[in-house]
Amino acid sequence: LSHTGAFFVETSTGVIYPVDESPYNQLYCVWNDDNYWVNVNDESEKNHFDLENRERWVAIFPGVGSNSSATAGIICAPPCSWVNIFEIPKDKFQRRYPSGTRSISLDRAKIELFGSGVDIQGLQARVIFYEDVEKTILHECTEIFEPNRRMDYMTRRVRAPEKMEFEEFFSLKNRFAIKAVAENAGVQRGVTFYSKTRADGLRQRVEELGLFTESFEHRSDSLSRRQNFLASSTG
Repeated sequence: LSHTGAFFVETSTGVIYPVDESPYNQLYCVWNDDNYWVNVNDESEKNHFDLENRERWVAIFPGVGSNSSATAGIICAPPCSWVNIFEIPKDKFQRRYPSGTRSISLDRAKIELFGSGVDIQGLQARVIFYEDVEKTILHECTEIFEPNRRMDYMTRRVRAPEKMEFEEFFSLKNRFAIKAVAENAGVQRGVTFYSKTRADGLRQRVEELGLFTESFEHRSDSLSRRQNFLASSTG
């Protein structure tokens, strides 16, 4: 069979329809030997096949085919969506989760996630490990913070309640140049500093019962270590 001019082939039956006798109400796209064309006009109007009419047809491949002069230099966008523009207010976007928080339960563990600004302490995430499957005995808890939402610029805290231990880590922005704090309640407390930002070069201070030990770096007097002993008063 030979056909001249434009025609349609119904893919489900193989029947060929001349354009003027086709049973279709609306056509969203057509193609020929030049290009692939998208119909961007109102669906309520009858289709016209003047592919040079840019108000009705948009070529997907600009500058391709024998009619390339009509589309050369055109940057084509896909047809407009039939749904409304999807918008999320900035405050809800920052919360990340519909209620502002999300909890994920795992085997002997739980993860809690927080949207930006939801927690007054700047908490972003909390990971909790348990000793038992029932999750009644806490083993370790790690908390991640937004440092810019805290006056002390803390970034992370790790707590082990059973051992009475905790560690805290800080951003360089904190006013005392504290890098980390580690404490074993009643036994030892250690503070690590960003030594290059301190005028005295203090790198670490360890406090134990009756004893303070300080370590230094980058001092002009070459002092590297100092200890202070505290004696109890009997008077």
